[in-house]
Amino acid sequence: MNSSLVYEKENPYEALALIDGLKQIGRPTLSEDCIKSLQRILSRFSSNKLMDAEWSLSIASSGRRATLRFPMGVKINESIILRALVLENLCYSASTTSSKRMLHDAAVFFTFLEEHNIHIENCRSSLINIYITKLDSIPDLSISQKNSLMRTVAALIATCSKYELLQGIGVIDCSYRWKEQKEPKRSPDSCVTEALDVLFFDITNIDIPNAYRCLYFLLRLIPNRISEVLTMDIDCLSYPDVDVYAVSIPTSKETPYHVPKYQKYNRKLSGWCEGMMYESIRTHQAFALERQSALTNYDKDYLFISPINNRLITEAEFNVFLKSLCIRYNILDASGNQAHVTSHNFRHVAIGERLRNNIISTILTMIESNHSTPEQTMAYGYQSIKDEATHLGAITDEIFQKSWGVSSSDNKVIEPIVFPEYKYKSMADQPFTRLIPGYGICCNVSCSPRFEKCFSCRKFQPDKMYLEYIENAIRILEKKITTLQKKRGSADAIKFNQERLEVFRLYVSKINNSCMHAFA
Repeated sequence: MNSSLVYEKENPYEALALIDGLKQIGRPTLSEDCIKSLQRILSRFSSNKLMDAEWSLSIASSGRRATLRFPMGVKINESIILRALVLENLCYSASTTSSKRMLHDAAVFFTFLEEHNIHIENCRSSLINIYITKLDSIPDLSISQKNSLMRTVAALIATCSKYELLQGIGVIDCSYRWKEQKEPKRSPDSCVTEALDVLFFDITNIDIPNAYRCLYFLLRLIPNRISEVLTMDIDCLSYPDVDVYAVSIPTSKETPYHVPKYQKYNRKLSGWCEGMMYESIRTHQAFALERQSALTNYDKDYLFISPINNRLITEAEFNVFLKSLCIRYNILDASGNQAHVTSHNFRHVAIGERLRNNIISTILTMIESNHSTPEQTMAYGYQSIKDEATHLGAITDEIFQKSWGVSSSDNKVIEPIVFPEYKYKSMADQPFTRLIPGYGICCNVSCSPRFEKCFSCRKFQPDKMYLEYIENAIRILEKKITTLQKKRGSADAIKFNQERLEVFRLYVSKINNSCMHAFA
């Protein structure tokens, strides 16, 4: 058998010549018409040829550019099928990231087939079961990685079935998935969102280019995906009524096979936030129009031209800007650590605010968010763990605060609720929690307890009775500081706890000095 017809080389052969060779050795392959169709689809994304070892892609809908490198040492027929699958994925989702993951996962499966000396068209359910057992035996693979590998196998088999390449009777079952325990995706802490709101809604802040401010307004006030917002046309504004403007945003990712549908979001011109968003859009429209002559044909007529260079703003670029902003202004989360937010977090914030405020119904929120089911929309309503606990606490306070400690039925005093030990420990581990001698712990950073002043006062004489308690407090603070330093926590939190540590050490120092004087 001629090995040049079996394995892909660095200098790829023409696809049509390859399929002729495959037919000569008796392997089922794609027809010439299918190969030509795949090459036409590829031309919408890249100038490369179908069997090139690398594809340089340009996705018009998102402004992304990426290079896909196909695995070497893969048999020719499998390689053609893999390319067909990648093109189908690009047309469906326009995602280069998922395509790269698919290439990696496919290489794992092709290596498995090579080990068993089986062509992909000869796959059976029994072989898939062996593959599942093999994945189960790899300890370093997470459940999500195993499921990703199985999804790619299912997609490869479906592609073979689509082009009628499978040889054999019966359905190949690739439906097995490992069960995943997933935590719900949550919004960032409200303190982080509020800090970013202060920065972006301050139009005098020169650290924020208008392009990013405009993008933030749209993500913050309209629950769209960033991939949809980034494909907005320059001519995206209309005026349906007096004191009303409408923003047109595509409701799905644009791909070479379809033009996206547009949804209009009506907003009030005289509204405070809405008015700022309108002015920001108008300003960036003027900026984008000025840049048109310097843009490629792929980037023309889009609104969000980058302030850095002559191309569309990308999701990664905006996320990097958000990260730099959090670092520059030392924005911390509720635990005192450096805040980390992405553009997708604001979709969770916008949807969650609509659901919690009960102003817009779940169905209308679903339509605004371009979801397919109300359940999908409800999954976006989770607050951060800290905000959720605060919100639930406010509800119970409202219910019980008027009759706390007294039974309305028999006027008997109710036994106070014991604070669970695990909750006490969790609160004590928070970076800005203080130990109050003789009382407990406190999370109110703005409070100025008197004991800290007393410990530092020269007239104060500490009681040796509390020495063991104070020494335990010192050990807790030292452990907390060490943990913050290892996790590269907030410098402010470390300084805060170091100051508390010095206060308690002063207490011990005074006790030791008094003992020495007594001994003398």
